[in-house]
Amino acid sequence: TFAGDKSNALLSFPAAGCVYGKGLRNGGAYGRYWSSSLYSVGPGNAYNLYQQHLDRSVTQNDIKLCSVSLPKVTDAKTKQSCELLLNVALTKCIYGRKGPVTEPLKYDYRSEHEGMMHACGHDMHTTILLGAGKWLNAHRDLMKGNVRLLFQPAEETDGGAKPMVEAGVMEGVDRVFGQHVQPYMNVGVIDGMRGTLNASTDEVRITVHGVSCHAARPEGGVDAIVCAGAMISSLQTVVSRSVTPLKPSVLTFGTINGGRARNIVCDCVELGGTLRTADPVLRETMKRRIREVAEGVAAAYGAKVDVEIISGFDALINDDHEIDRLMRLGRELLGDANVLTREAPSMGGEDFSYFCEAVPGAFYHLGCGKQQPAPTLHSCDFDPDEKCMAIGVAMQCAAALDVMNEMH
Repeated sequence: TFAGDKSNALLSFPAAGCVYGKGLRNGGAYGRYWSSSLYSVGPGNAYNLYQQHLDRSVTQNDIKLCSVSLPKVTDAKTKQSCELLLNVALTKCIYGRKGPVTEPLKYDYRSEHEGMMHACGHDMHTTILLGAGKWLNAHRDLMKGNVRLLFQPAEETDGGAKPMVEAGVMEGVDRVFGQHVQPYMNVGVIDGMRGTLNASTDEVRITVHGVSCHAARPEGGVDAIVCAGAMISSLQTVVSRSVTPLKPSVLTFGTINGGRARNIVCDCVELGGTLRTADPVLRETMKRRIREVAEGVAAAYGAKVDVEIISGFDALINDDHEIDRLMRLGRELLGDANVLTREAPSMGGEDFSYFCEAVPGAFYHLGCGKQQPAPTLHSCDFDPDEKCMAIGVAMQCAAALDVMNEMH
């Protein structure tokens, strides 16, 4: 039981970790596709998506579907966009994509599909949002506005937030809040921070073109491997010498491919890497410097180079007022000692950033560890404590009510 919002509402969720938790988690192959649970508040022309319920019980051969009832919406375009997005979200949630991690047999919610698991807690995020929708629907007398629930697919693949925003789901919305479970904190603890919480994520592809020749006569060619090796070393100075140490950034190359035989000078090498920055201006500076350094090294070795930088997620930047709201509500619900302020952003990506670009919003982390140290996200041993879901529901409901009270 949780209390403390301005409406003096009693937030009680005695079954959240049982009814919704085990119900959704037993389904199997969808954990990798669900992104951060969130909802947004809009007392203007936003409409409610509040009647969420489980359609049928899970059996060994029956994957659960979520039945979504839409109230009457006068705007046909808005309703069509919403229904389309929900269908896409549910489809990707249910079927997922085969991944490299298999859950241990000891977990009763283990996926029925080999190579798939609930590796990042997105099934829990979905459960939390369903619980928040159910509670808010049962207490609509406390609501002075509308709540829109956003079920976002594909956060860890193509990213579902940006196409959702482009489809219009943020129209009429005033505030947006999201959360992600984290095992490095035990249940009952949350953390967040002002400003950038998650870095931007860009893919770096570099192709070095040399000239092939026999290894015994290297003077007749241009060795793409030697050039690529020097290029990798030189590119590390982009972070160490072109960027202030006060602003976090990461440039990592994880793949290198080239060469046809041990006695042939290689004529082509492909490098694959990732660029992470916490500042939009720094992001553009590093993209420019990567090109300059790669082209300069290639020229020095007599090679040619193609540099392709594919933009990924934008940095997730919390609105100061809204993250302050969440931290205050967290202290009221959990106590001062259980609300932590992060010292630095995560260099991992999170496409909730696109929602925060559309309207003022905030994203925070929800402790789900049973004890410390706990297995990390994306580990086969990740086993979150489902009691955290009741806290997640309480936080989301409290935020919604708090915003409504502030705006009326």
